[in-house]
Amino acid sequence: MNKIFKGILGVAVLATMVSVSSCTKTCDKGYEGTDCKTEVRTKFAGTYSASDNPGALVYSVTVASGASISDVVISSNFSDSYFVNNVKGTVDGSILTIARQQPDSDNYFVEGTGTLSGKTITWSYKIINATVTPETTISYTGTWTKP
Repeated sequence: MNKIFKGILGVAVLATMVSVSSCTKTCDKGYEGTDCKTEVRTKFAGTYSASDNPGALVYSVTVASGASISDVVISSNFSDSYFVNNVKGTVDGSILTIARQQPDSDNYFVEGTGTLSGKTITWSYKIINATVTPETTISYTGTWTKP
């Protein structure tokens, strides 16, 4: 009788585990949350107080929604107004990636990655000067915080 009870209990536990694991839902790209209706990029949106080094750059920058569901636009004062035009980024989970781009068509490029934790994005990005041969690169780190 004890062996039968253990066997039934084992089957019940296994069935419960399969049933619970099959309930997890994978959201479409660009969405998150229990109902998969929250755009991932919304947690990045807002105005940040930025502090980047080298150069002890301190400035204000805004992140807003971009053209598609995973896109964001970083206002033109990115890197303390280094770029006149907006810098475009893509979000995936808590990562904001800036693919190599030339926002101002002046042979200065930017690329990098930021990680969002709470209200703070921790950055690692590069500004590449392609007006000279070979290209020169300045690597920056930064902390952007929303109030």
